[in-house]
Amino acid sequence: MKSFTVIFLLVSLIFFQSADIRAQWNPSVGLEGANAWDVALHNDSLLFITTGNGLYRQNLSNYEWEFKSKAECGTNILSNGSYLFSYGPMCSLTRSGDNGETWEEIDEFPWLYYIDISGPVIIACNGEGTYRSEDSGDNWTQLGQFPDYGYCNILICDSIVFFNDYALDTLWISVDLGITFDGLTLNGLSSNRISDFYTEEGELFLGHHDGVFHYNVSESKWSIFGDTLPANTNVSKLFKYNDSLRFISNKGYFAFNPADSSWIINNDGLESVNMNSADFHDSVIFAVTSKGPFFKENNEPWQADYQGLYQRQINQILPADSLIFALTEDGLYSSEDNGSSFELYPTLNYPGGGQMIITDSAYYLATSQGFAVSIDKGLSWTFNNEGLPTYKNVNRIAISDYYIYTVFVSGLYRSLIKPIEWTKVFSGNCSNVVAKDSIVIIILDNGNEGLFRSADYGITFSPVSLPGIGVPNEVIRLSETDDKVFVLADKPYFTTDWGITWSYYPFDDYFGWLECIEEFDDIILVGGLNPIFPQWLLMSEDQGNTWNDISGGLPSEQSYPSILQCIITKNRIIAYPSGNSLWYRDDLITGIHENDKPEITDLDIFPNPFDDILNISLPDGDSKSCLITIFDVTGRLVYEDNPMSQRKKMEISTSGFPSGIYILNVQCPGTVYSARLIKY
Repeated sequence: MKSFTVIFLLVSLIFFQSADIRAQWNPSVGLEGANAWDVALHNDSLLFITTGNGLYRQNLSNYEWEFKSKAECGTNILSNGSYLFSYGPMCSLTRSGDNGETWEEIDEFPWLYYIDISGPVIIACNGEGTYRSEDSGDNWTQLGQFPDYGYCNILICDSIVFFNDYALDTLWISVDLGITFDGLTLNGLSSNRISDFYTEEGELFLGHHDGVFHYNVSESKWSIFGDTLPANTNVSKLFKYNDSLRFISNKGYFAFNPADSSWIINNDGLESVNMNSADFHDSVIFAVTSKGPFFKENNEPWQADYQGLYQRQINQILPADSLIFALTEDGLYSSEDNGSSFELYPTLNYPGGGQMIITDSAYYLATSQGFAVSIDKGLSWTFNNEGLPTYKNVNRIAISDYYIYTVFVSGLYRSLIKPIEWTKVFSGNCSNVVAKDSIVIIILDNGNEGLFRSADYGITFSPVSLPGIGVPNEVIRLSETDDKVFVLADKPYFTTDWGITWSYYPFDDYFGWLECIEEFDDIILVGGLNPIFPQWLLMSEDQGNTWNDISGGLPSEQSYPSILQCIITKNRIIAYPSGNSLWYRDDLITGIHENDKPEITDLDIFPNPFDDILNISLPDGDSKSCLITIFDVTGRLVYEDNPMSQRKKMEISTSGFPSGIYILNVQCPGTVYSARLIKY
């Protein structure tokens, strides 16, 4: 059969691109991580964690995280072997008897403060009462001996139950799993800082905001256990492991050394020492942190286990020269391969930030601590806050030919680029700013709503009227390219003369909360949140007259997912779905940056349609650096190969592929080829 070159396949790709294929979106490697809240080991084989995006499960035999349910408010997860239980502040108690596949709500509790379990026994409190179940939640009885209280806390270890309330001056203890309770003194202890406890052979230990406390029965007094710990250690989990008392906290992992009554810290391998919860099995401890899940075996260092949890928060995506920067909650990351992978940028003291502007001479950064500048490409930063408000939380920044602008809830501030000396030029709750030459455009918010423009470097401002709505009461986003300024209100508005005249892209068939807009040549992207279709990224190739939703295949685990950022760079679309790091696809934009990559005829694929054999002729050059992947229409990876030799021609056996449509990606240094394939 006659061979088909990729030129023909790309024509087919354009024809089929309205059919959204999951395989077309790929996650950017290196931005994995998740703010994990709780962890539970179930039946010694399944590990569950709760995150901001929902509940994930891992089978300990294959170490792959699997999404199980969306985030509602179930921040806590517990197991008694037969059932999993989940709950959270102001949430109902839910139960799963099929390893997290399905969940049922326990009607007795529309919301809960706290529960703990020991086998089939559950004790729960919700601020109105304390309840006990002996059959994993099927039936409940109310425990009536406690007075009225506010926030309650229940802790169970073996058959002993602790109950305390922030408003009470007494701990309650039960030695019969909550059937009866007796009062226990708080002498030496503050009640509202207790988080966990451990008991063994009559010894009582409490995990506390101030460390670990031990109860002296003869003196009826609590005292600090072991040597001094760092201030506000805030113990979150206290347990016995390998015959030694251990705890995790916001300072990391500690083990008690009885030889000198000292606490030994062991945070080797942790990327975040803010540890929220732990469980353990045999010689392995599983813990969750603000970066994600980690595990530790015996005395080995901690190892990260967040592969596949793409939940890092991204504040900005910024293409700059040959790099793409990602400003994240955990630091500044950069990519040298057009967003396929990211590494932590070698900054010395990156102060965190929500927006960065790069010029030939400096990096400028808006942070919660003020306005930061780097003159060595981000290796070191200095703050220039003289004249800015004392709270220093910079919303956004802009730079024109002479001036730098910063916006705060109190107004707009301006400074010469050199020297940086700030002066307030506008009062009002500013949320965003763009500037070019003498033109400054700002958004006001919360009581000062509207869009305003200055033509004299921010000395005087006039309200901007948009077509169809006049001066807008609410403007959501403001952004710019080299030749346009965009405003996202009820429609995507734009101006090509920096605010003198305005137009909008037709957008009548879609409505919602617009978050990002990007334009390159004839391609327009608009992303956001829609009440009917919660997440969408729309693409237009005809100046906004028609739109294609290309968000299918992006993760949408959050209850109200949204596309917060989107860019177009080198034939690639990169998007940030809220709470899900960066994702990219290469199959929708052709003809842009054609000079940046080898001739596309260098890659031949034949036959197509194919049957049992598929032949690929790789481009000239370092073919062993090319990654070849094939996905089916559901997004499942069915083939992957990274040639270890200089093979220019490859023959792939496809006899096991079912009939249907497939997507081929060949990722080589400097470019990515995509093609649609058909199996007879």
